Amino acid sequence: MQKDAQSYCTVKSMIIHEISASKRPGVCALLRLHRASELILQFMDRLAKSSDGERTSDIAAEVYRNTMAKHDMWIVQKLAGVAMYTLPSRKALIDTMCKQDYEQSLVLVQKVIDAGKPVYDVIDSEYTSYGLNWERERERERERERERERDFKNHSVQQVKVITLSYRIWWIVQVLFFFYRTIRCSWCWRSCL
Repeated sequence: MQKDAQSYCTVKSMIIHEISASKRPGVCALLRLHRASELILQFMDRLAKSSDGERTSDIAAEVYRNTMAKHDMWIVQKLAGVAMYTLPSRKALIDTMCKQDYEQSLVLVQKVIDAGKPVYDVIDSEYTSYGLNWERERERERERERERERDFKNHSVQQVKVITLSYRIWWIVQVLFFFYRTIRCSWCWRSCL
């Protein structure tokens, strides 16, 4: 157990430990965090450089398309788009997130970017130096995503078929009921004469 704990003290030791393993939980988890940090850093950078009137939803959507969208499933992309659409203006977002003076908050955002960028770069260089192919990991994730999308679409197609069949049955019942009323009314009409 102690040996495993030592293997996860640094990014480098984790990569060395998992490089020969068939399963790479630490490497995969760090990959996801790495992608999320790229999104956050780019969003904060664009937020710091934008004007007060610029819509943060537009900034977030563009940053998301350039970073995380290529790794997320279709349904997650759509849900992220809805969530981003609800973002407030730049000033309102910074006032809500940073409980300090507005100008002081902008300086703080820049400090966070300056502190986060080197961490991102170090992790990126560690992956590159050990020959871990980011594209291979991305391709595996894309394949899993495609499989989930196929399952989702197959499930959706089955639901559409059931709904279509239900609608057809409803329509047939309506037509039969119409004919029943017509025949009944005509019979009543004749009997009344």
